[in-house]
Amino acid sequence: MLKAPSFERGVYELAHNNKTVSLKTINAVQQMSLYPELIASILYQATGSNEIIEVEYFYIGIVFGLQGIYVTALFVTSWLMSGTWLTGMLTVACLIFNRVDTTRIEYPIPLRENWALPYFACQVTGLTGYEKAT
Repeated sequence: MLKAPSFERGVYELAHNNKTVSLKTINAVQQMSLYPELIASILYQATGSNEIIEVEYFYIGIVFGLQGIYVTALFVTSWLMSGTWLTGMLTVACLIFNRVDTTRIEYPIPLRENWALPYFACQVTGLTGYEKAT
């Protein structure tokens, strides 16, 4: 994707991939669910980060940023439900101490593991805030 002459050409080559499966052209984006990587590559090229940071570190930064959003959303949800920030801290502490039970990946950075969790946690936070207000 990054070696393609343009973003459109890279998406076309992924959508008409004949190198992954022998003697067959597949849509690699759809079959391998590469949508998060496409979004990350759009951000990488649109922000001009390709001149500043290597692509691996940019991707890892996105994953850590998403994990920060996830923990923040859990903190805010607990705070909204109980009315005290102490339960938010307890929730974050429980997540950190039980990290082994919250992911299938134990030691490395969970690159593909946690793309959807931050969005789900933000939805739960939004719904909790809405229900609390009504």
